[in-house]
Amino acid sequence: MRKTANCDGGGTALLLLILSALIAVLVSKEFFFFLVFYLVLTTSYSLFFKRIVLIDIIVLASLYITRIVAGNVVCDIEISYWLLSFSFMIFLSLGTLKRYVELQKKIKKIAEIKIGKTQDSTGITGRGYSTDDLDLLIPLGISTYIGSIVLFGIYVTSSEMVRHYSSPQLLWFVQIIFLYLIGDMWFVAKRGKMLDDPVLYFVKNKKCLLCLVAITVLAIVAYYL
Repeated sequence: MRKTANCDGGGTALLLLILSALIAVLVSKEFFFFLVFYLVLTTSYSLFFKRIVLIDIIVLASLYITRIVAGNVVCDIEISYWLLSFSFMIFLSLGTLKRYVELQKKIKKIAEIKIGKTQDSTGITGRGYSTDDLDLLIPLGISTYIGSIVLFGIYVTSSEMVRHYSSPQLLWFVQIIFLYLIGDMWFVAKRGKMLDDPVLYFVKNKKCLLCLVAITVLAIVAYYL
């Protein structure tokens, strides 16, 4: 029964992959290229890169960036390198936050196991990190998050912003909200209160969702008014 289920699952996955490729070709050659690139990169991540310290976070951020670029290609929107730079730094910070939370859970598990006088490894299963890396992840995650905020501030004052937004000054409030939003997630994680994956935490947390709504409203108002 298990072998039959695996065969059915593999066949379904192959069929969906072929259908996705056909749809991508119909959309555009560029989109098909990004689909293939994304597939190769995400497969390489699962097989190799996720076990390499820092490379795993960089590849994760690159996968998110690929989605943004592919979306721009589909919608025929000019790619903003400001957006890509800002997004890459944000995703680096969130990827680092994810590893930080995983290591925190590992440390807590080790402490519980020691009480029972049994042994456990000090690393994350399938990853290249150990509990000794916890203190190194904090400055990495905070610096990339601050870097993204600085990039956003430079963008707000650029000539490109004036061309695309009617009231670009409103985006200073977006910068403040971003500064609070990502920073607050790091505070929560540092205090050991982020029990879920950071993405799940974001989706479940009302405060994060309110910040997202405020950012969206401000961006729309800044663009049209």
